[in-house]
Amino acid sequence: MKPIIYFYIPVFDEQETVGVLLYRLCEVMRNLRFDFEVLLTLDGCTDDTAEVVEPYLKRMPLRVTHNQTRQGYGRCLLGAVRRVLETSTNPRRDYFIVLDADFSIDPGLITAMAAGIERNVDLYLPHRFSGGRRGAGFGKRLAQLVAGKFLKLRGYSRAAELDLFMTLRACRVGSLRHHLQRLQELENLGPGFPASACSAFFLLALADRNRVESTLEVTEKKNRRRKSRFSIWRNLRLALFSNTWRTATEKREETTRHRPYSRRRPSNKYRRRSSNQRKTAETGKESGKTGS
Repeated sequence: MKPIIYFYIPVFDEQETVGVLLYRLCEVMRNLRFDFEVLLTLDGCTDDTAEVVEPYLKRMPLRVTHNQTRQGYGRCLLGAVRRVLETSTNPRRDYFIVLDADFSIDPGLITAMAAGIERNVDLYLPHRFSGGRRGAGFGKRLAQLVAGKFLKLRGYSRAAELDLFMTLRACRVGSLRHHLQRLQELENLGPGFPASACSAFFLLALADRNRVESTLEVTEKKNRRRKSRFSIWRNLRLALFSNTWRTATEKREETTRHRPYSRRRPSNKYRRRSSNQRKTAETGKESGKTGS
């Protein structure tokens, strides 16, 4: 039985690109022959994004959520996670993939992930800086370097290995269920938190105790249809000084700390008996001898 892929696309004023993304996603999934479902959130859009999305309701398995007022990337992402956990009937096999509506990442990349999705990869770690490639601009590389070193000083040694501020995420649905308590912190990441910071928090919550992980090299396309919303200073300020980030990192350190070794409790057969138990046993033996 093949896994079902649940795609999540958070949208805020992306009328220029969201239609192209959905069309391309249809093409890719038609060739892969996976069952899939697309969850899309219109988070307080003020442009014509809803009209662009409407025709695709008949072309693909698409579920659209309309937020009249903007909730923020983190809260919308948590809502999608909860819906997927309610819908999935086989979380050990099914997959959850987050795509950005600005079409900066081609959905054709899913073809490279197909074998791992069908087999045993629990978490994909998309990386724009691996293999000597420069798949991101200078500001994003600088933010990655500073945030990675800071989190490493706080005891999170893997931070430098992860592409923190990328929005493409892919994991097994079972991983969402396993880390759901930690993911609840997304509720606190409202509109004031940029998408890249929420995505970094999401990755930090998931990158723990996975059986199989795989790194995926990614080249990010420059968005020419609108101005980039990535702000190096906002992301670093939130990553370095936000109480939510600090709490999330501390929680992770507590949950991943090794438990002290405890000796296995001996079975009843070899357990040391107390003095009262020995006296009772000796009295029973003597009475048995006397009776015989």
